[in-house]
Amino acid sequence: MKRTALALLLVPIVSAASCARATALESPGGVPVQRTLDLGGGISVDSGPRLTALPPDQRYRFVSPEELAKGVGSLEESSFQEPQLAQWRKEFASIVGGGRWVQSADSAHFDVTVFWTGRMTTQRVDRPQLAATASTNCQYALQAVPCMDDPALFTEESRVEYRAFYIIRRRADGAVRVRGRPPATRAQRDADGHQTGRRTVGRNMETVATLANHLGLGALLERVDRVCGRHRMLEHWQQGEFHHDLVIEVPEPPPSIPGAVLVVATNCNGGVKEILCFEEPPAVAALWHYRCPENPEFAGELPPIKAAARTIHWFDPCVLLTEDARSELRPEARERQPGGGWQAKSCGAR
Repeated sequence: MKRTALALLLVPIVSAASCARATALESPGGVPVQRTLDLGGGISVDSGPRLTALPPDQRYRFVSPEELAKGVGSLEESSFQEPQLAQWRKEFASIVGGGRWVQSADSAHFDVTVFWTGRMTTQRVDRPQLAATASTNCQYALQAVPCMDDPALFTEESRVEYRAFYIIRRRADGAVRVRGRPPATRAQRDADGHQTGRRTVGRNMETVATLANHLGLGALLERVDRVCGRHRMLEHWQQGEFHHDLVIEVPEPPPSIPGAVLVVATNCNGGVKEILCFEEPPAVAALWHYRCPENPEFAGELPPIKAAARTIHWFDPCVLLTEDARSELRPEARERQPGGGWQAKSCGAR
């Protein structure tokens, strides 16, 4: 955010000729009414009187977002430590310094915080996909029908909208002023001074859970490359007709992602179902033994799972391995895969 834009968010922040003014809402009985300011995304601020102007010659202190707002999560808390927001606090101090405001940790009249919020929105995108592509020799064997792992034949692409908030609260009576920016996409946020080299300053906010907010495989891998460095594909495993596991390695995961190996489970439409984080690559048999321990065809010990997240696309993958599992292949054209699930017969099979 440019300095001029920051100033506009705070105006009128200090009026050298003004006295402190606050508008208190009262009930019919004359009792002040406590207000709740809804910032969206489940975040709110309790306020006493409405703070309409700020006097000069005040002392203030910066506090974490959770001290002034309810419903803040790890993203908002960690954003307070970002270098970009630290710079905004310096600019805030410079602006209010013109009204002779002084930062003081011990005897402040006002508490001040600034933070980002990020809220995911999803968009439905139709993505029909053929279950298999028939070759010249095997046309009889395959049904060219849409992949039905997702009955509605769509995937959901996600987008995270970001807003910046300043909250100023007078400690004497709880009067509050809130200033916020309109929602911005990640690209707009990066263009607003938040970009640093190949990845964003906010990479330390990213976790396996926030990566899983990207419900489409393409969007997920794009985000992984931005946060962790360009990924390297180690393995691609398919179990049955509708489950895929991609094992990827990243060169520079942030401290908030505790391993360099990610296993991304998807459905046949590329919808992300699960992300597992490891320090070393797992074996496919061990991975499926972890998922379906009652299946005697899978065995092996899985490396420690450092972090995990599941999405709305998740369901028990063991149901894809049963003898009566759903299939989009004709009975005469399919065979059972080791461990369970159906696969197309080889082209020489009849």
